[in-house]
Amino acid sequence: AVYQRQKYGRRTTPSLVRTRLELFPSSTNLTTHEDLLKKKKLVELLQSYPDREKAVSDFLKLTNPNLNVQTVPISDPIGPAGTDPNLEVIIVSQETANGVNIINNARSERGLTLWSQFVLI
Repeated sequence: AVYQRQKYGRRTTPSLVRTRLELFPSSTNLTTHEDLLKKKKLVELLQSYPDREKAVSDFLKLTNPNLNVQTVPISDPIGPAGTDPNLEVIIVSQETANGVNIINNARSERGLTLWSQFVLI
């Protein structure tokens, strides 16, 4: 399972994510590296990569203390999501749900299974 942090200050309840993560023994946290964020508006307000990595990992552990969490930095728009056959599901916000179509196109081109997605509201 992959989790992407909600944007724009929205909060996700741990119980909502927990119901999804209980289905999986492990989670790969794909966290955008600073190199990919350089052109974002208000980049100076974003947390550093280590801070974002820790925040997501801590959140996932809060939702499921037994979850095995691995963090992988994303340094291009698709990242390992488009090439890793072991990634099966993504949990995204409404703002980033369209990105799953781009990732699934890349996975399809490589003959990989398309992702299922859970969109957090």
